[in-house]
Amino acid sequence: APPKFNKFLDIAASLLLAVAGFVFAWRITLGMFELRENGDASMLLNLPTWWAYAPMVPSFFLLGCAALYTAWVDITGADK
Repeated sequence: APPKFNKFLDIAASLLLAVAGFVFAWRITLGMFELRENGDASMLLNLPTWWAYAPMVPSFFLLGCAALYTAWVDITGADK
């Protein structure tokens, strides 16, 4: 495939991944707050379920940021 087409696909994929990362972070945040309100806990250890969700929120947010940075580098050619 031509280099310009490959560059377009790289940018589109990075932007799509950024949107997905931010949407996942947003939805997981809402789910985490709902689990916290409901007092949901694991059956055996009685640990709050929302604790497992807490590290996922910044992880998906950082994924979105990294994908935006990758798209920006592809658009501007800043890595050259």
